[in-house]
Amino acid sequence: MIHEAEIAPAGEIMADKQIIGRVEGFRLGSGEDPAATAECASLLAEYYEQQAERFAVAANGALAMDQNGFVRWTGWLVARLTAGETALQPGFVLLADDNVSPAARKKIAQRVRRFIAFYTETALKPLTDLAGAEALLPKPRFIALRLVEQLGLVPRREIAAELKELDQEARAALRRFGVRFGVYHVFMPALLKPAPAQALTLLWAVKHNACERPGYGDIVAQLTAGRTSFAAEGECDRAFYRLAGYRLLGKRAVRIDMLERCADLIRQAAAWRPGNAEPRPEGAYDGRHFTISQAMLSILGIRPDDMEEILRQLGYVAQPVSGADYQAFLQQHKAAPAAAAGASAWPAAEPVGDWPAAADEKQSGKTAAPEMERGIAAAEPVGPKFAGSDKAAEEIVLLWRYRKRIHKKPHKKEAMPERRGSARRSGESAGRDDQAASMAAGAAAGKQGWAIKTAAAKGKSNADEPADGVKNGAKKSGNFGNGKKRNFGKASGSDNYGRHKPINIEDSPFAALMALRDKLRQ
Repeated sequence: MIHEAEIAPAGEIMADKQIIGRVEGFRLGSGEDPAATAECASLLAEYYEQQAERFAVAANGALAMDQNGFVRWTGWLVARLTAGETALQPGFVLLADDNVSPAARKKIAQRVRRFIAFYTETALKPLTDLAGAEALLPKPRFIALRLVEQLGLVPRREIAAELKELDQEARAALRRFGVRFGVYHVFMPALLKPAPAQALTLLWAVKHNACERPGYGDIVAQLTAGRTSFAAEGECDRAFYRLAGYRLLGKRAVRIDMLERCADLIRQAAAWRPGNAEPRPEGAYDGRHFTISQAMLSILGIRPDDMEEILRQLGYVAQPVSGADYQAFLQQHKAAPAAAAGASAWPAAEPVGDWPAAADEKQSGKTAAPEMERGIAAAEPVGPKFAGSDKAAEEIVLLWRYRKRIHKKPHKKEAMPERRGSARRSGESAGRDDQAASMAAGAAAGKQGWAIKTAAAKGKSNADEPADGVKNGAKKSGNFGNGKKRNFGKASGSDNYGRHKPINIEDSPFAALMALRDKLRQ
């Protein structure tokens, strides 16, 4: 039986001046036996009430979020993040004992919720400001929501159609929120820093239960070290590269903002044309091709062979040329602007006095070689130092240009049969419509021929020529000249024959043929 018990400010549970347990935050420490402290339940409940009061008014600086998703208060674990509706709105569970009263739990939960909101709004302020930009027009608002949904980084080709619809005012409105429109990406440079990148990686991993996946935290460490590019590891999850602001290109991971700076250099080099009054940028060639410059390698911190692989991954193709042809092309287009500039310049000033002439004589005396005066040939250069010109002539230079990629959308499997079937059905319906129209025209012509024939039979003999309408009606409708339809296997007593007025067989043009047939049978 415990006669005297108390809890020290450091959390030790003292019973009869002996430590029987320890409190860490709002629960017993790990490894503690609850049965040993069962007699101190009322003491623990009172202590937790006091701790909840202090925690509710604690400053944000006293709380912290570690990389495993735990909320700490003066080093103690008080809550753990869980997946919420979105990555920017995570949930949490309290790490508290059963001795914590419901009122104390409510105070603790409210303070944890406020700290999580403070953490996301502070570490990811550009992203949260963009998410709350409700004053934007619909088109830029769509781009803003896509950026928030993908945590501040969207490949440009995924929203290329929407970007074409943005005017300069809409782009300026997004730029005020820190959005940059790059050559390959639309992103927020303020998020490409260690603290925002760590927050994005943590919140995404909590949302997708990926804190145990390989590569978690390692890519952020590379960003903290200031690496603009590094060799990618095959075991790391590819999503962690994007969350830290890197893009995988071949075997290397390149930081997004450095890649866009390199793209600006490539665009300047590819846009320069020979004969332009502006100085030739480093790496420029003929206005269509460019070469890898030292500035591109310095920005990315890579070697030329790594840069070649990166360019191929970005869609560029190389055209090899000899070093001699490359240098000859540059010299050819370098001499023309120089000659034009020299022609337009003022003439050189003439020397005045005798001191320039003396200087020329003195200089000429220095340069004259005694060996040349004696007729001895000059020595040829020997050594690797003077062999660079031959190697330059044999060197191969790669000229790069962009080859546009066509991103085709996948077609559904049912789409092609449906289109073919619909086309076939439409063709059949069109054929049936044409056939129906033809039959209707023939029927109308047949009726016209029947009316003409009936009128002619009353006033004319059988020897007269039938009217043109009868001939045409017979041809178009398939009727005989008397307006009677042909019998294609139907009985003579069918309804088709009963509709028309019977005619006298003697007036028929086939009466003579029928009489001849009867005579032959006899």
